This record gives sequence, structure tokens and C-alpha cells, in this order.
Amino acid sequence: MSELVVVLLEVVHIQQNHGDGLVERFCPCVEVVQHLLEMAVVVEAGKPVGGSELAQTLVGGLQCLLLLLQFAVQRAITDMSLREGISFVVVQDVSLNVLASYNPSLVPFVAHDPFLKSLLQTQSHRSRVYRTEKGEEVFEIARSLSANHRPAGIIRIGFSPKEIDPILNQTKKNVAISILIFLCLGLSAVTLVWINQNRHLQKMKELEEHLQRTERLSSLGHLAAGVAHEIRNPLNAIGLGIQRLRREFVPQDTSDKEEYLSFTEVIHREVKRVNEIIEDFLGLSRPFHLDLRLASLEDLLQHLVLLFQEEARSRGLRLEVDCAPDLPPLEIDAQRLTQALVNIMKNGIEAMKPGGILRLEARENKDRITIAITDTGEGIPEDQVGKIFDYYYTTKEKGAGLGLPIAHRIIEAHGGQMEIGSQPGSGTKVTITLPLARKQKD
Repeated sequence: MSELVVVLLEVVHIQQNHGDGLVERFCPCVEVVQHLLEMAVVVEAGKPVGGSELAQTLVGGLQCLLLLLQFAVQRAITDMSLREGISFVVVQDVSLNVLASYNPSLVPFVAHDPFLKSLLQTQSHRSRVYRTEKGEEVFEIARSLSANHRPAGIIRIGFSPKEIDPILNQTKKNVAISILIFLCLGLSAVTLVWINQNRHLQKMKELEEHLQRTERLSSLGHLAAGVAHEIRNPLNAIGLGIQRLRREFVPQDTSDKEEYLSFTEVIHREVKRVNEIIEDFLGLSRPFHLDLRLASLEDLLQHLVLLFQEEARSRGLRLEVDCAPDLPPLEIDAQRLTQALVNIMKNGIEAMKPGGILRLEARENKDRITIAITDTGEGIPEDQVGKIFDYYYTTKEKGAGLGLPIAHRIIEAHGGQMEIGSQPGSGTKVTITLPLARKQKD
């Protein structure tokens, strides 16, 4: 009997915390019920207090109060069931007898229900989903009730899936969004690591290429010093001899004179070309000491046009200059930069046929100046573009393969970059970027 009271009081307490105050009318009875319960327990144990009539009176009063309390519990369950989404409410004792209920037709009553038995043993709360005999799906939550740390009963509440499904769907949506966010974060982290790794590998590759160029330059330095010493002296003697032959030993016969001057001119030109190659070798072997000064890029480009104007005209070519107005001055070594641009323009002119165009452009781009030299020649094969900065690599019959490497080295010494884009039959474009002077940046 004590367990029954505990179950009923527990249900009343649940409804009082979540209901509309119905049980407040029955709260004064609680202390009386507990007091009578203690006395009745003593009587039932065979220890009468004041005679059997008193015991009968106490038991009768207790039964009345229990009926009153059971009515309150049934009313509380009925009020609880009126809430939206609740399909049934059932209160059972430890023997799984129904003490109070609402809509019990939806409740599966099994004599030895493992779900309820385990719930009584663990004294906790559990949930399950099942289908009724009518095929309706029900989500049930059951909670065990205890008295003096012993199981006293169970309260079971069933919910309609129509109310549970939106919650489950929202939960699934939240889980999916969380997974998507974590995947995006993971993908972003992997992308950042990949970009950083590639950047590191690119720097390592650039350092390796720079080291290889330095080693080649060191070897060239030793070679150039020996070549210059061993060849320049006899070369100078040959050059002086040719000049003297052209001046003092010209044949008197007109036909012989013309042939004689033609041969000596060829020898003089070839001696000059060999001397230029030696100078290129020496230029590679010597360290660059730039004489940096503020200079006008527009004036430098106009000077280059004047240098090549006559040669371009003789080849049937056209020179064009497109220099943006008000370009800021550059902190450059004008002589070295002119040497680099001359090498590039010379390659472009020699690569074009009559009717070709060599175009020079200059633009300001944030904190840098971009110079573009474009020709309309035959272009460079795709498999050879990566070799054009290699020493001794050339596609010309008389080239030494040093012009572009020297130009590349001069541009890098200025803190700039040099890139070449070319397609066979579409010409070649050399793009040079140089930093602005520090005063201009500030």
C-alpha cells in the first residue's frame, strides 16, 4: 500500500510541476496520508495502536484518501493528455497493474514485457518506438518511480510521430549542417596546407635553380678569364692587321679592290663578333655592381627605339612604343637595363620577317612597373620555352646563347622578374616587372 501511495504522489508531483495547479487542492491531504500510512503499516504488522476499532478506522480513512488521491491522479493524467502530441498516459505498479490511464488502447500490455522489467530494475528512464495493432507508430517514454530506493511503479507517456518527426528532422538537419561545416573547415585546412606546401616547394625550386645558376656562373668565370686572356691579345692583333690592310694595301685594280674590301670587311665583322662574345663571357663572370639612380623609363625606351630604328628599317620592320603617361621614375642602373633590353629587342628583330612589328609597352601596376616587348615572329616551340634562360642555348645559327641569360640576370639584380610567353606562329612576348623607387612607394 505504501508503494501505491508513492506512485500516486509521484504522478501528482509530475503534473503539479507541469500542469495547471489542479493538485494544489489535494496538497493538504498529503501529510495526513503519510501519517495514516505509517500507522496503518504498524497495524498491518500486528502491532495495534489503541485497539482494532482504531485500526479499522485508520484503514478506512486511508482508503478514502487513497481514492481521493487516485481521482486526483486520474484528473492529472487527463489534463496531461490534453497537451498536443500526447497519445496516451499510463501509470502502473511494480506488478504492471494499471493504476490510472488515458487512451490505454494504444498501450501494449504484455505480462512479461522485457522493456518494462529492465526499466524497473535499472530505475531510470527509457524510450522506444513501436506500432500498435491499428498500425499507428508511437514513440514511448517510460520512467520508473521509486520508494525508499526501491521500485514502486512506472509512468508511461506515448507521443505521436507527427510531433516527434519535425524535431527529429530538425535534429538531422542540424547534424547534416554541422557535418557540412566540419567538412568545409577540413577542406579549407587541407587547401591551406596544400597551398603553403606548394609555395614552400616553389621557393625550394627557385633556390635550387639559383644555386645551379650560381655554380654555372662560377665555372663560366674561370673559363671566361682564361679565354679572355688567351684570345683577346691575338684577336686584337688580327683586328689591327685588318684595319691596316684596309688602309694601306688596297689593290689599284677596281675589280680586285671591291673583292678585297669585301673580304676584309667580313673578317673585321667576325673579329668584332668574337670580341663581343668574349665581353659577354666576362659579363657573366663578373659580379654585378649596379649604379642605381632615378631615371625616366620613357626616355630609356625612346633611346632604344633610336638605337634600333635604322636596323628595323633596313629589315622592313616597324617599331612601336606605347608608354603610359606620367610614369614615375625608376631607381635603376640605366646602362645595365639598356643592355638587357637591347638583348631582348635584338632577339625579337632577328626572329621576324619583313613586315613584322616590334612593340614596346610600359604600364604602372600598383607598386611595380611592367614592361612588355612583343614581336610578331615565328614564336618559340612549347618544349623549348623552358630552356631559353639556359646558358649557351640558342636557336640562331650564329648565336652564343648568352643574350637572354644576361638580360635575365640584370633584371633579377634590379629586384624584378622576367617572363616569356610564346606560341609557334604567334610571336613572342617578354614581360618584365620592376619595383618602383622607394620614395615612390612611401
